[in-house]
Amino acid sequence: MALVVKTPGVYTEEISLFPPSVAQVETAVPAFIGYTQSAEKRGESLRDKPELIRSLADFQELFGAAPDVNVNRVEMDANNSITSASLSSTFLLYDSMRLFFANGGSKCYIVSVGDYNDTINKDRLSAGLAAVAREDEPTLLVMPDAVQLKDDKFYTLQQQALKQSGDLKDRFAILDLLQENGGSMDLRDSIADFRNKVGMQNLKYGAAYGPWLKTNLSKTVKVRQLTGHLFKLGNPVSLGNLTEDEDTQQAISRLSRASADTDRLFDDATAGLKKFLADNTADAESVDAGYQAKYNDFRNALATFNADTAANPIGPVQDAYQALFDYIYILVNAILDEVAKADTDFSQRVAADPGDPDAPFDPDGTTFLTDYAQRLNNYTRGAGIFIATGEDADADGNVDEHEDYFAAHSAGMTAAAWTQGGDNAFTTGDLPAFELTSIYPEGAAGPAVDEEANKKRAKNMESGARLVSKVFKSVDEAVAGIKAEARALENSYHETLVDGFPLLRNLISRVSNAVTELPPSAAIAGAYATVDANRGVHKAPANVSLSSVKGVSEVVTHAEQADYNVDTVAGKSVNIIRPFIGKGILVWGARTLDGNSNEWRYVNVRRFFNMVEESVKKASSRFVFEPNDKNTWVKVRGMIENFLLIQWRNGALAGAVPDDAFFVNVGLGQTMTAQDINEGKLIVEIGMAAVRPAEFIILRFSHKMQVS
Repeated sequence: MALVVKTPGVYTEEISLFPPSVAQVETAVPAFIGYTQSAEKRGESLRDKPELIRSLADFQELFGAAPDVNVNRVEMDANNSITSASLSSTFLLYDSMRLFFANGGSKCYIVSVGDYNDTINKDRLSAGLAAVAREDEPTLLVMPDAVQLKDDKFYTLQQQALKQSGDLKDRFAILDLLQENGGSMDLRDSIADFRNKVGMQNLKYGAAYGPWLKTNLSKTVKVRQLTGHLFKLGNPVSLGNLTEDEDTQQAISRLSRASADTDRLFDDATAGLKKFLADNTADAESVDAGYQAKYNDFRNALATFNADTAANPIGPVQDAYQALFDYIYILVNAILDEVAKADTDFSQRVAADPGDPDAPFDPDGTTFLTDYAQRLNNYTRGAGIFIATGEDADADGNVDEHEDYFAAHSAGMTAAAWTQGGDNAFTTGDLPAFELTSIYPEGAAGPAVDEEANKKRAKNMESGARLVSKVFKSVDEAVAGIKAEARALENSYHETLVDGFPLLRNLISRVSNAVTELPPSAAIAGAYATVDANRGVHKAPANVSLSSVKGVSEVVTHAEQADYNVDTVAGKSVNIIRPFIGKGILVWGARTLDGNSNEWRYVNVRRFFNMVEESVKKASSRFVFEPNDKNTWVKVRGMIENFLLIQWRNGALAGAVPDDAFFVNVGLGQTMTAQDINEGKLIVEIGMAAVRPAEFIILRFSHKMQVS
C-alpha cells in the first residue's frame, strides 16, 4: 500500500527484499487401505474416511485389534512337542501396520473399508482408494488386503492406484505381487502374471516388490483356533486326548460349550441384524440409520401438523409415531428369531421369568443363549419400552392410556409368534394399532375431536418419541453388552484352562510365535520412511534391511533376479527382497515399473521429483494474480533457486557447482511470449540433475607389468 504523507512528521516504511521460501513437503506419508476390527472416533464412524495416526497405539484406539489368526495345521511328535505350525490370516492390514512401524514408519493415514465380518471386496477397496484421492497429504499408496482378491480384480485395483498417482502427481504406489498366503504360487509365475495384467499406464508412479515376507510377529492364539487342527504323528488329535486329568478334561469341556454358545450368539445376532436391515430399512446401511430415518419421518409429520393445526390431520403423525415402536419390536424379534431357529424349547424358556438383567451368565445351568434371549426380551418387554415410556410419555399425566397400548404390545411380544423357533413370521401386522382414546388421535370411525385436543396429543407423542429413542439405544447397548459379556466369560474359561494345563500353555506359546507370511508393501513403506528421514528422499530405498522379518517365501538367486530386475519387453521391473548371510533380509532393487526409461527408472528419482514439484507448487500459489512483471519473476526465480540450492547441498542434485545441478528460467523472451502474458500465463522452466543410484558397481581388474 502506498505511503500517504500529509501530516508533518517522521514515517517508516519496510521494504521486502528477500523472496519467500519453499517449505519441503513430507515424502513418506502412506495411506493404508483395508479392513479393521472397528472404525470409530468419539462416537463418529470412520468408515471410508482417511484418518491420520502416528503409532500402533493410535491404530488400536481408533480401529481395534488384530483379527483372529487362522491355524491351518499344528504337527506334534510322540512327546507332544511341536514340529511344525502353519498359520494364515484373511485380513492383513493390522499385521502390515505392525511391520510398517517396526521398519521406521510413523505418520500415516488409515482408510477402513469394512470390518472382520465382511468379505474382502474390490468395490469397497476402490471406494477407500477414491477417499484417499481427496486428501492432499498422503504420498504413498499401500493396499495389503488387496492380495486376497481374485487376480483380475486385484490388478484392476492396482491400475486404479497407479492412475490416481499419475493424475495427482504427488504420490507413489507400492504394489504387491499376487502370491497366495503360504507361497503356493511360484514367484516366476506371479511376476509373469503381474506384468501381463497390470497394464502400461502411469508405470513411472509405482514400484512392485516381492516375494512375500516370513514374519515372526507374535499373535494371540486361543483354544478355539487350535480345535480341529492338531495332529500327532500325522493323525488328528483332540485337546482332551493330550491329558488324563479329569479336572482338566472338565475345563476343556466347559470351555468348548462356552465357545459354541458364543459363536452361536454372534452368528445369530449378526444374521438377525442383516435380515432386519434387508426387510425393514430400505437403503439404510445400519440399524441406527434406519431408526433415524423413521424418527425423521415422525419429526417431519409433526412439523407439518404444527404448521397449521386447524387444517392438517393428525393421522400421519400417529402413523409415524407407531412406526417408531414397530421398528424396535421387529428389530428385537429378528435377532431372537435367529437364536430360536435350532432350539425347540426356545419359546418356553423366553416366556419364563427373565430374571435380573444385570445378573452374570450361568453357562453351567443351561446355555448363554437362554440368558441372552431372556435378557433381550426383558429389555423390551419389561425394563424397556413398557416401563420407561409408559410412565413418562404423557405430558398431561395420562399414563393409563399409554399403558394400555404398551400392554397390548406386550401381549404380542409374549405370544407364540414372538418366540417360536425361527419362523420369521412376526411382522408389524402382529402388533396392535393405536385406538381412539383421550391420548391418541381419532381413528377412521371415531368421533371428531377439536383442534386443542389434537395439539395436546401431538405434544404427548413428541415427548413419547424422545423416550422411545432412549429405548432404542438401550436395546442396541443390551445386544453389545451381552456379546461382550459372553466373550469375556469365554476368555475367563480359556485363561483358567491354560493356567492349569502346562502342555497347552507351551503349545499356545509355540504356535503364537510361528512364522506367518505377509505381502511386503507395508514393510517397504516403513523402509521408505526410514531412508527419507536419515538420508533424504533422493537416496534410493534399497540395500536396506527389514526388521521383524525372518525370511522370504521364496529365495531368489543372483542369476534369477536378472530377469526380474530388467524386463526387456515392457520395462516392468520387480524389486526383489533377498536374504544375505551376515546382513539379514535386504531390499535389493530400486526400480519403478518404468524400468526401461532413462528418466524415471529409479524410485528415488521419481519420488524426489514428486517432492520438488509439490513443494514448489504450494509455495508458488502465493503469486497467483500477482502482477505478471519482472518484479514477480525475480521473486519466483529466487524462491525456487534457493530451494534447489539447499537440495544440491544435501546431495540430491549432481554437479560440481549449482549451475551444473539445476536451472530456473522465467521471463519474457525466455519462457513466455507477449501472448502468453496477455493470456495470464506465468511460465517457469525448471531443470534438475537428480542423483541416480549406483545400481551396478563394476570393478575392472587387470595385470600390471612389473616395473621395478
